[in-house]
Amino acid sequence: MIGYFKPFREELKLKEDRLYRHYYCGQCVSLRKEYGYLSSAMMSFESIFLSLLFSKDSDFTVKARCTVLPFVKLNIKISESIDIISSINQVFVLLKQLDSNVDKDKNRSILLKIYLLNKKRKLVKRLKEKDIDLNLIIQNYENSILKESDPSLNFEQYIADNVNSMEYIFKSIADFNKFDSSLFAEIGGKFYTILNLLDAIEDFHSDRIQRKFNPLGNTEESNRIFEIESLFYETHSALSKGIQKVNLNQSKQVLIDNILNYTLLEYFNDIMHSLKEKEVRDGKTKLLRYFRNL
Repeated sequence: MIGYFKPFREELKLKEDRLYRHYYCGQCVSLRKEYGYLSSAMMSFESIFLSLLFSKDSDFTVKARCTVLPFVKLNIKISESIDIISSINQVFVLLKQLDSNVDKDKNRSILLKIYLLNKKRKLVKRLKEKDIDLNLIIQNYENSILKESDPSLNFEQYIADNVNSMEYIFKSIADFNKFDSSLFAEIGGKFYTILNLLDAIEDFHSDRIQRKFNPLGNTEESNRIFEIESLFYETHSALSKGIQKVNLNQSKQVLIDNILNYTLLEYFNDIMHSLKEKEVRDGKTKLLRYFRNL
């Protein structure tokens, strides 16, 4: 399992924990049926978060065989939204493979390319059935790559094209479910901003050492921590308020709040603490170099 949007299960009551497992297992089984057994291993916590967000109280609970332990039958949630999100999970994997090409990570790129072999055609078909254009998403991604050579842009300008893609995906799923598409588009943009910001913070120092592009690379060193924290808390607040307007039932809202207010905040604080320590260490190193050159 990969991703940031996972629950802090120790804080969940039995009822909410069971509900999360139903959606977790439902997403896993949906991926297996749509794209094969290996697809379940590529499942992200973000896809389960989306399954909760786009769920309906009318979603069915049925028995199904576990992907990992096929002799065990589990209760799972099934719905058309979960099946759509299985395809969105595959889009995430495809973009990761394209990103690996850009980063020249040959091993990861080859593995993901082999995994996606014979799946892309089915993915295009499944997305087209829900009026989602994969080529548009890929084009937005390629536009964002072209921006990497422009040193005048800030973090939000670098990720704008991919934010548009996520807004488009959320709007399309909302239209299919007859939800408020403008509200979900806004939620999608905030969701992607946090996702990309956490990834950029996590990779910031390793990218700088390896001279790789990082969307936070143009932030002023003296103001970097303040800018990152301001953007995260502002976006996190907007995402939370947007989701509250969806009017999920109490158990699902408890799960969403747990993910946003426990796991995400704790993880953000952890990586920011690490970033601050490295910034201080880098500052001391620069000071030593200065005095040695006197």
